[in-house]
Amino acid sequence: MTDPTATNAGTNSSIKRLIICVCLVAGASMSVSASFNYMLTPMLDDFGLTSADASTALAIPSIASILVVFLAGSIGDRIGHRRVLLLGSAVFIIGSLIVSIANGLTLVSVGLLLEGIGATFLTVTSLGLLSSRITEDGARASAFSTFGMVSPVVYLALPVITGLVVEGHSWRLVPILWAVIGVLSAVAVLAMLPKVDTNASAGSLTVPLLAGIALASGVQAIVHISDYGLLSLRVIIAAAITILSLVMLVIIYRSKGSASFSLTPLRNPRTRMLIIVVMLVPFANTWYYMTIALQYMFGLSVLATAMAMIPAQLCGIVGAKALAGTLMRRRGVHHTGVLLLALLTLGTVSVLLVQADSPVWVPIACMSLFGLAFAGSGTVITNAFMSSAPSTESGNTSAFKSSATSVGVALGFILMGSVVYGTAQHSLVNGFEQAGLDSTQATQQLTKLEQSSQNPNYISRYAYSTDVKVANVESNVQSEEVALELNAVAAGLHANALFGGVVALLATLIFAGRSRRNSKVPVL
Repeated sequence: MTDPTATNAGTNSSIKRLIICVCLVAGASMSVSASFNYMLTPMLDDFGLTSADASTALAIPSIASILVVFLAGSIGDRIGHRRVLLLGSAVFIIGSLIVSIANGLTLVSVGLLLEGIGATFLTVTSLGLLSSRITEDGARASAFSTFGMVSPVVYLALPVITGLVVEGHSWRLVPILWAVIGVLSAVAVLAMLPKVDTNASAGSLTVPLLAGIALASGVQAIVHISDYGLLSLRVIIAAAITILSLVMLVIIYRSKGSASFSLTPLRNPRTRMLIIVVMLVPFANTWYYMTIALQYMFGLSVLATAMAMIPAQLCGIVGAKALAGTLMRRRGVHHTGVLLLALLTLGTVSVLLVQADSPVWVPIACMSLFGLAFAGSGTVITNAFMSSAPSTESGNTSAFKSSATSVGVALGFILMGSVVYGTAQHSLVNGFEQAGLDSTQATQQLTKLEQSSQNPNYISRYAYSTDVKVANVESNVQSEEVALELNAVAAGLHANALFGGVVALLATLIFAGRSRRNSKVPVL
């Protein structure tokens, strides 16, 4: 007879190995975004370039990663997650090594392009794998809360490590570190994921590629609006590509169908609701603007800023594992999601407490509350989203979540940036006019600061060091100028808190309202 205790022990062991593997892979996929900004300035200095010179080239990798998001979501369930993860790790490693030996921006762009593609395969496939293999509610709560810890752990460690590396050594050690992380990801896949035979064909890749083209061009159209205007040629071309791709996708999908692309996840009202929530949450992302405030208002270096964010990342770990995981097991996904999204609203609005003359512990405390809620609510939303579709569609569901996040980041980048910098500009000009001072130089500084935020794909967490500084305090007049500049930055930060808080509250109401209307659907 088979010993059930031994069977359960074996099952639990395999689940733990799966979770560890998925977390390592997901962590590898985040390593570039968590550390890139710390090597950007020394890299550009090495090449004799400015951030403005590099903005277009650095946008190419993110476009490529979005292009393959639906492809990554479709082939894992058909040719095997293990193969796809190994392929993604290999592409990621090659891209990292290319960046490490690059002698100019062209090779850097090629390397980052490959890294972006590899990271997309790792992110989408690992989440789909986790969701498809673990289906019991309690086990999912534990698994997704562990998965939710990955982001704060990565952003806790890598910024500090990278900052220390670039302060005393070559920036090229950073992409070498990425390559090492990619190797560890591949080793984890080989050691922890068993081979699963599959005879399923990957199917035609035309439809998922068309979906990726439509998404990538749509996101670029959104981003270009803020840079070039609604009726600019770049926006029109990107919008035209989006429309043409969607038309071709619909024609092919209706006439032939596609084994590699499915709209099944979107047929569930809960999934459609959660797509909106996923798109709204990036609006409440205070990480980037707070790092600007810590550098500009409080005079911290980039490395010191990363260290100041350590308490927030530690709280994020607690929020994902202890808070979200425990509450999901005890109260269910719906109640936990509403509670933590409400807490996210509170955490975002708490940034209003940060003033130009506040001690540095105030923003650290506010971000700790924000980090707790941000990681916790993100964990619950991910679990709810992946649970809203059949496990056989986990790959496509993961791709839809990733695409919704990309759209939300792009929209948040434009709208939040306009609100924050518009408010800061208004405060700056009014303050200088009332004081009878010339605001030209300060306005130029603020514009320069805004121009350092032109790529939404590299500002999700930390701002990189710029030449923008407040005036040195050498006279009473300059002291007044400094105070006005700091107040303007604080006004922009407060605008971020208010706008982000309103959007977070809207996400809370949508999550709560739709779930209530779907009360007849079994609770996740």
